[in-house]
Amino acid sequence: MSKTTPSEFKTQAPKDLTIIDKNDPLYHYARVISNTRFGHQPNSIAYCENASHVQYCIGFSRDHKRTFRVRSGGHQHEGMCSGNGVIIIDLSKMNTIDYVKGTDEAWIPVGKQLQSVYTELEEENKIIP
Repeated sequence: MSKTTPSEFKTQAPKDLTIIDKNDPLYHYARVISNTRFGHQPNSIAYCENASHVQYCIGFSRDHKRTFRVRSGGHQHEGMCSGNGVIIIDLSKMNTIDYVKGTDEAWIPVGKQLQSVYTELEEENKIIP
């Protein structure tokens, strides 16, 4: 295990990447997943907004031998989107649907919760088959 601290993960991160750690007042809110049976205590939660944020988190974890978990909506029923002492790569801010002009196609990002997908697609007069 690497000797890095959660604060190093935060200080070395891109400036536009929001990282919540145990010292942050929002930590107890940020660590909770939908299944409250699990009270995991991750070291950090990184709210990624783009692929370069995800690359940083995975690269840091690899280089410093840190365990990470990926969380998109925080609703994983068995709690595997979190854990004790891990880095959470939260994808919930990657949630803007891209519509392909001139087609009926849309790219739905990983952080978009299904209820919101249905609502937004309906507003665009589209559905998922």
